[in-house]
Amino acid sequence: MIRTTLSILTLTFLTAISACTGDRAQALVTGPSVPAARGTYSVDYTENGNTRIRMEVAHLAEPPKLNALATTYLVWAQPAEENTTPVPLGALKLDKNHKGSIEVMTPQKSFQVFVTAEPTPNASAPSGEKLLWADIGKGAR
Repeated sequence: MIRTTLSILTLTFLTAISACTGDRAQALVTGPSVPAARGTYSVDYTENGNTRIRMEVAHLAEPPKLNALATTYLVWAQPAEENTTPVPLGALKLDKNHKGSIEVMTPQKSFQVFVTAEPTPNASAPSGEKLLWADIGKGAR
């Protein structure tokens, strides 16, 4: 009886913690330049306090179709604080079916994550428009 009660309490506790981590997929906002694109993201927090973002996209055109100079999609984090520069998080690669996924980490807690089409995977600042995005954390942009 005690073991059963402890098992139920443990399962309830783990379910509650799992719900609090926010690791459920939510829709990304889609910009007008990519009306057919769809994307989801989920967020959780690592033991050392970093924010982990998992992003999946579908129906996203090849970068040159949006901008003749673009070769890749980059994922950025724009901190919520005023007068801050977006930070590149990584390149989002598409397969032949125009689907892609990426998992990235940032120490930021409150920020906007977004995708742009860029001429190089080493861009230090976004040059293209925001194609997909989401506000993460309290006080996000």
